[in-house]
Amino acid sequence: MKVRTAFIGCVDMSRRLLAAAAAVPEVEVAAVITRTSSAANADFACLADQAAALGARCLVLGEERQTAPRPRIRDFLEQERIELGLCCGWSRLLSPATIAVVPRGIIGFHPAALPRNRGRHPLIWAMALSLEETASTFFLMDAGADTGPILDQVAVPIRPTDEAADLYARVAETAAVQISRFLPAYALGKLTPQPQPPGMGNSWRRRNAADGRIDWRMTGEAISALVRALAPPYPGATCLYQGQDMPVTRVEPGPGAPAHLEPGLILAVEAGRLLVKCWGGSIWIVGHGISPLPQAGAYLQ
Repeated sequence: MKVRTAFIGCVDMSRRLLAAAAAVPEVEVAAVITRTSSAANADFACLADQAAALGARCLVLGEERQTAPRPRIRDFLEQERIELGLCCGWSRLLSPATIAVVPRGIIGFHPAALPRNRGRHPLIWAMALSLEETASTFFLMDAGADTGPILDQVAVPIRPTDEAADLYARVAETAAVQISRFLPAYALGKLTPQPQPPGMGNSWRRRNAADGRIDWRMTGEAISALVRALAPPYPGATCLYQGQDMPVTRVEPGPGAPAHLEPGLILAVEAGRLLVKCWGGSIWIVGHGISPLPQAGAYLQ
C-alpha cells in the first residue's frame, strides 16, 4: 500500500520538490496545500495547477494571518486521511495540533546545515555573509522552528560568482535527488530520524529593507555578495540616492581609489555605469534603476 501523503508549499522550489515526491513509488501524493498569494515570498508559486495534474485534492488558502489557517489545514489533513506530510517552501510554522493529526509526521525542508542557521531567509543570509556552502536538510517537524530530528542532509557549495538564482537552482536539484533517496526509505519504515545536537544551533532573523540597502562603507566584496544574494528570484539590493531607495541589480569590481575620498562618492559615469567609492577601493554599478542618472562628483548615501 502506498502512503497517503500531503504536500505543502507555495514557492517556485516547491514545484520541483512536489514533482520529485510524486515520482516516488512508495507514496501517493493525495493532497496539496498551497496559497493564492504570499507577500512573504518573492518566489511565490501557487501549486493548484500541479495538484490538478496529479489528481490530488487541493486546499488553496488566501492571505490570512499566520494563525488563522491552522485549523483548516488540520481539518483538511484529517478529512483526507493523510498519513505523511511534506512541507517545502511554506515560510509559516505549522501548529503542534496540525502536526499531530498526521500519523507518520510532517517532513520539513530547510536549505541550511541544521542545527546551524535555522530561521528566515537562509539562502539570502548565506550568500550575503559570503559563506562557502550551505546545505539541503529534511527533518521531522516539531513545535520549534527547524528544530526537529534530521532525516537527510547534503552540503551545497556556494560559488564566488553565484547569483541567487544559481544557488536556488542548485539547492532545488539537490533536494529533489534527496527526496528520491530518503522518502522511499522513510515510507517503508527503514529510516530513523536523528535528533539535532543540542546547544549548537543559531537562528537567522527576518530580513528588513535596511538589510538590502548598500552601505558604501562596505568593501567591494561585501557589496557584491549582497547584490548577488538579492538577485532574482529575490527582490534586489538598493542604494539611497536623493533620499530614495534605488535598485541595484549587478556590480563589478572597480579599480583602486584614493583613501581620502568618502564612501558613496561617484568617481565616474560611463555609458550608464557608475563607479562608486567604497571601503578599500571602488565598485562599478552596471545594473541599476538609479534615476535621474547622477553625475561624477555626486554622492550615493
